Amino acid sequence: MTRKLFNKIFVAGVILFGFFFSISLTAHAATLSFSPSSGTYSVGDTIPVQIIVSSSDQSANAVSGTVAFPVDKFKVTSLSKSNSVVDFWAADPSFSNTAGTIHFEGVILNPGFTGSKGIVLTAYLKVKVAGSGSLTYSSASVLANDGSGTDITKPSGKASFNLANAAPTIAPVSTPASTPSSVSTSTKNSTSTSVFSIAEVPRSDTTDPIINLTFSSQSKTPVDHYTVSVDDSAGIDVVEPSYTSVPLRPGTHNVIVKVVYVGGSSLAATTDVVVTPIPTPVIKYYTDTVREDGYLVVQGISLPNTVVEAFLKDQYGKVISQKVNVDEKGYFNILWSSKLSNGVYSLTLQATDVRGAKSLVSNESSVLIEQTLLVAWGLGIINYGAILIVFFVLLSGFAFWAVYLWYLLKKFRKNLNKKISQVDSNLHKSFTLLFKDVKEHIDSIEKAQSRRDLTEEESRFIKKMSGDLKDTETFMDRRIKDLGK
Repeated sequence: MTRKLFNKIFVAGVILFGFFFSISLTAHAATLSFSPSSGTYSVGDTIPVQIIVSSSDQSANAVSGTVAFPVDKFKVTSLSKSNSVVDFWAADPSFSNTAGTIHFEGVILNPGFTGSKGIVLTAYLKVKVAGSGSLTYSSASVLANDGSGTDITKPSGKASFNLANAAPTIAPVSTPASTPSSVSTSTKNSTSTSVFSIAEVPRSDTTDPIINLTFSSQSKTPVDHYTVSVDDSAGIDVVEPSYTSVPLRPGTHNVIVKVVYVGGSSLAATTDVVVTPIPTPVIKYYTDTVREDGYLVVQGISLPNTVVEAFLKDQYGKVISQKVNVDEKGYFNILWSSKLSNGVYSLTLQATDVRGAKSLVSNESSVLIEQTLLVAWGLGIINYGAILIVFFVLLSGFAFWAVYLWYLLKKFRKNLNKKISQVDSNLHKSFTLLFKDVKEHIDSIEKAQSRRDLTEEESRFIKKMSGDLKDTETFMDRRIKDLGK
C-alpha cells in the first residue's frame, strides 16, 4: 500500500462520514412591511399604518417585531387588532411615545398564513410637526409553520412620509345653503357635529359583545346611506340610521361612521365602545408531566354553560387547541384527544359564552411531555450505538495507521539491512585487501630476518601491526552487527 493510495482512501472516508452525519436545511423568506409606505400628510392628521406580513412560499406560524418611529414627528394614539391574521397574542400589542416604539408578538394557528398582504396590526399615528418621518423595524421575526419554528425572515421594509403644515383655516361666511360642514367634537360614547351625531344604545351588561349604534343627521339634505367601520375594518354600508355589530373581542373598539348625503357630500363621526371580558377560566388540576403514550388532563371551573378552549404552544411557537363544554355547575374536564410530541408546552385557557362574549386568556402553565420508556431506551441504544460507531471508526483508523506505520518501518529495516549487508561486504573486501598488503609487508620483513638482524623499529612494527589488524577486524564486525539490529 502506497501513501498516495492511503490518502485517497482517507479522503473518501471523510466524505462518506460527512454525508451520513450532515443535515442541510432550506427555508423560504417572509417579510414585514408597512401600508401605506409613503405619502404626504398635514400636521394634525392621523395616519392609519398597517403592519403587513407577506409569506408567499411558506406558511407562517408566528410573527413578532418592534417598530421604531421618531417621537418628535409622530404620536401613537391607538393600536387596532381588527382583521388581523394573528389568532393568539403572546402579549397585547403595546406602544411607547417616549421610546418611540411599537411592539407586537402573536401566533397564527394551523395551517398558518400564506399570502402577500396579511394585516398583523394597525397603528394610528398623529402628525405632530412638519418635516419628514420614517418608520422602521428595529427587530422582526417570522417563524415557519413547519413544526420546527424555522426563522424565515428576510430584511423588512420601511415607510417614509412627507409631513406638511396644516392648511390655514378660513372663517366660514354665512350663506343660506344648508350643506353640512363642521368639526367633530368627541365624548366617550358618542361624537357629534352640528349636523350629525352617533350614539351607543346603552347595554345592561357590558360583557355583551354585540353593540348597537344609532345615527342622527340634522341636515336638510337627504341621506343616501351610512358607512360603518369598526377598528379600521372594511366599511359596511347601511341605509337605516342604526347599526348592530358582530360579537366583538374584549377591549376598547373604535367605531367610525360616515354619513353620505344625496349629491355626494359626507360627514364622519367617531365613538369608542368598551366590551368587558367575562371571567377567565381557572385551572384546578392538570397533569404537568405526561409521557408521549399518556394523556394530558386539565380540570377547572368557569362560567356555567360556556365553552372553554385550551391552547398548547410548543417551544417553537406552534399552537394547537381543543374545546370543551362547561357543565351547569361550572366544571370542565379536558382529556387531550391527540398525542403530543415530547417537549415543553405552555397551556392557556379562554372561555366563550353563547353570546360570543370572551374572557381574557389565562396565565400560562407549563406542561412537560416526556418520551415513553421504550422510546427513551431506543434512543439510549441509538446514542450508545452512535458512540460505539464513532469509537469503532476511530479505533479502525488508529489500527490502520498502526499497521501502515509498521509496514513502513518493516520496509525501512529491510532496505537498511540490505544496505548494511552491502557496506559489510565492501568493508570486508577493503579490509581483506588492506590486510593482505600489510601481511605481505610483514612477511617481507620477516624474510629479511634470515639474512640479517631486524632493527628494533621493524620488530615493533611487526608486533604492533599484527595486533592492530586483528583488533580492527573484530571491531568492524561488531559495529556492523549492531547496525543491523
